[in-house]
Amino acid sequence: MKSMNIFRYMTSFYKALAFAFLWLTYGLADSPSRTLQFDRFNIQDGLSQSAIQSIIQDDYGFIWIGTQDGLNRFDGYQFKVFRHSPLDSLSLSGKYIQTMLKGHTGNLWIGTFNGGLDRLDPATERFIHFKNDPNDPQTLSSNIVLSIMEDRSGILWIGTYGGGLNKHDSNTKKFTHFKNDPDNPMSISNDIVLDIFEDSDGIMWIGTMGGGLDKFDRESGNFTHFRNEPGNPQSLSHDRVWEIQEGEPGVLWIGTMNGGLNKFYKSTGKFIRYIHDPGNPQSLSNDVVPTIYKDKSGVL
Repeated sequence: MKSMNIFRYMTSFYKALAFAFLWLTYGLADSPSRTLQFDRFNIQDGLSQSAIQSIIQDDYGFIWIGTQDGLNRFDGYQFKVFRHSPLDSLSLSGKYIQTMLKGHTGNLWIGTFNGGLDRLDPATERFIHFKNDPNDPQTLSSNIVLSIMEDRSGILWIGTYGGGLNKHDSNTKKFTHFKNDPDNPMSISNDIVLDIFEDSDGIMWIGTMGGGLDKFDRESGNFTHFRNEPGNPQSLSHDRVWEIQEGEPGVLWIGTMNGGLNKFYKSTGKFIRYIHDPGNPQSLSNDVVPTIYKDKSGVL
């Protein structure tokens, strides 16, 4: 359970520990003479808990905040809290929200740390649960959901802790599992899936907790592995891959748990590493990179 404890510590520490809205008007951000104004919201304001794991906005404009103690809906003025109730089968399945995604239909998908996967219709505020059933191999493989991605075809992919990668069939409500098989070198490299990403070429990439970066061929079901190779500075810097984002054409940016930032060239399979250098104040500030965001101008 040591890796589990490390994972829970890292997600708690490196995710946002306070909730703040940055209210900007056009021109304010470009004015060096103006000070940005932060409005803070905490438990006293109605937020269920201050350790925030995920934030998304639905089609109605509401902000949804996933915490380690329930789900919050914010309308700009006040919070409405959703928690698990053993007396209500349509309530939230678990209190610890790890990740969230807004699907193409407008429904919210909520990954919990031990309650499986929930689908929420914001209009009805009812939760539909998808959980692991040890007696049914077509259910969710693990109730610890770490990552969710909807591909360009509308197919939902779920990364789990210990259960590998799951593909969800929206018609049958069944799941297909992709797990590590020590006897199959083309299986997924590790059953802890931290991130799932589909690039502009339609290629799926999987970030794992110890198996490095995987390229997934959905037609064959095979995985190609990119790992740290000791002595090879052009390999992945660290095998714990937190985050995958796309840069310029043919380039992915990879955030790792303790190996800094990597620039990956898909055509050559080579990596350029950006790590913290105590002697260089312009180097990366920390080698733990849990999140990468590219703005509209292309700046990371």
